[in-house]
Amino acid sequence: MQNKTHSLFNKAVSLVLAIMMVFSVISVMPEKVSAAEFSFKGSGTSSVTIADAQSYVFTGDYNWIQFKAKADGYVQFSIACASALDNYSTGGWMLCNSSRTQISTYDKFDTSSTDAFLKNNVYGVQKGKTYYLRVLNDLGVTVTAKFTAVKENSGSKKSKAKDIKKGKTVKGTIAAGTKKADWYKFKLTKTQTVKVSYAAKTNKEIRITLYEGSRNMGYVRMGYESSKKESTYIVNAYTKKKTKVKAGTTYYVKVEPMDSNSSGYYTFSWK
Repeated sequence: MQNKTHSLFNKAVSLVLAIMMVFSVISVMPEKVSAAEFSFKGSGTSSVTIADAQSYVFTGDYNWIQFKAKADGYVQFSIACASALDNYSTGGWMLCNSSRTQISTYDKFDTSSTDAFLKNNVYGVQKGKTYYLRVLNDLGVTVTAKFTAVKENSGSKKSKAKDIKKGKTVKGTIAAGTKKADWYKFKLTKTQTVKVSYAAKTNKEIRITLYEGSRNMGYVRMGYESSKKESTYIVNAYTKKKTKVKAGTTYYVKVEPMDSNSSGYYTFSWK
């Protein structure tokens, strides 16, 4: 991970020098510029550019980007430098509900980083709900939103768990600002080893727990950095070796947010 000391004070000094250099072509420089409000389309891909003059150094305030989700699914935000004064920008962002109340973690970004999680973030969203992305940028940035609709078929509790067919991948989301869990189940028709596979793109972490009937078999925690597909076999608790599970055994899968700031997208399959 690339490490940079990039304080707002140092940025402010650079900005003052830059303004002095270009002052001859600027007739009037406002004493203070108010932070702006922007909007995304709520589906597909759209971008917003926040200019240098609308950044925290000039306004001392956040910028708000509003959107209304047009489908259940998830949105991935990415950020890039759009400054005329420097070649990178830093700051932080978080998701808020329609009342502008925080419903995600506050995460830092750095447009010069080679780490994807410092330039991208993912949140689960619900159709028809209005959200705000609150952005604190020290210099100009372009924020891009890519919305992906997800058709989910999960149960709201264990007794309503939805069946997963062998070899089929189910897709689901945990919506920002909710605490609901998604439930699935699968039943073995023959004695066999069992491999489960999962992946997630999230803000903070979600937890996937496997139950054999009522017995907790353990869980995994998935986050943005573990977005690649992972797999594991059900093993003997003592030998840690793959074990053959008897036909007729039913497994339950519970997918839930780790806390009120968790949201995102996940997949799960078994064979």
